[in-house]
Amino acid sequence: MDLAQFIQACDDVPDVTQLYALFGRALEDLCGYDRVVFSLVSNHPSLDLRAQHGLMCTYPEDWMSHYAMCNYASIDPVKSFGISARRAFSWHEVLLQMPLTRTQRLCMDECQAASLYGGAAVGMWGPNGEVGGLGVAKSTRGAPESAKETAFKLSMLNILSHYFYITFCSLSQPENHPVAPTISLTPKENIVLQKIALGQKDDTVAQEMNISKYAVDFHVRHILKKFNSTNRVSAVVKALKGGYLDIKTCESPLFHVSPRVEK
Repeated sequence: MDLAQFIQACDDVPDVTQLYALFGRALEDLCGYDRVVFSLVSNHPSLDLRAQHGLMCTYPEDWMSHYAMCNYASIDPVKSFGISARRAFSWHEVLLQMPLTRTQRLCMDECQAASLYGGAAVGMWGPNGEVGGLGVAKSTRGAPESAKETAFKLSMLNILSHYFYITFCSLSQPENHPVAPTISLTPKENIVLQKIALGQKDDTVAQEMNISKYAVDFHVRHILKKFNSTNRVSAVVKALKGGYLDIKTCESPLFHVSPRVEK
């Protein structure tokens, strides 16, 4: 399965159960992750769903039971890091960049002892501050990855997760939920959307459109508001799903996460 096939299949999937299966295959085929846990980090009033850990879960059952018994959800450093990261990130980044308490360090160590290796996570933001979270890992340790390989997997995880989350929300809408209004973009907003979808920086967009950076920022903020998004990746993914962008946008550098080089 490639990325375009995943997106097309998501648009045709009839229910959440089949979406979970499709997403699991895509994660393994495109990122090499065979363990996944999807949670609603916050209540989702737009879906009439409360916060819940492990709606979709292929983590070991004994680990999930231990995680719940120890109440690790309240101190999980991956969860805390994800709230501020606003992007896909590796567990290794959490260990390097976040000061951990003894309990948080124990949580991470026991997670690896449960045969969850090379983990990563990503947070997804919905309307009105609703937050979904996704954790992934491998069941075998495997060979060490280069920074480039890790960056590619994180970039792929980023778009897969956002598209999965938007599809999940669409399939989980209550029957009486009002139909979302058609989004109307101005000509300049449409051009800016196309350009940020291609991964262009604001300086480049401003130069090519012969407008100021402040004008670009103005249009971007209006685009985010219209797509009810908190970041550009989310807006582009929603535009992609809504047919405002071509599927080739998936290859955009916007979805690439540059590796952080630690000195």
